[in-house]
Amino acid sequence: MRPFKTVFDGVVDLDDPNTYDHLPRDVKSLLDRIWFEVGFSHVWQKHWHPEGKSSQPERVEILVKEFADNYRANHNDVLWLQEFLFRFIEETENMC
Repeated sequence: MRPFKTVFDGVVDLDDPNTYDHLPRDVKSLLDRIWFEVGFSHVWQKHWHPEGKSSQPERVEILVKEFADNYRANHNDVLWLQEFLFRFIEETENMC
């Protein structure tokens, strides 16, 4: 079990596939959603709301670097992509 504290759902288990029931289950759909979420957060934080004083942009960049560094080894791994997308959405859900 790898517990992960969420904003709205309390603690979830990142090793439990049921955690990702609401996410796509195929590689193409997951990658499309990941690219959308990463791009949207970039535009939001760097261009629409650059005045933000939170540490969220740094946390987002850490996640993006993690994705970039591990993508080639995991680009066909549905669970890995689901977990990344879940964590990324959790981080950016309350962009400010």
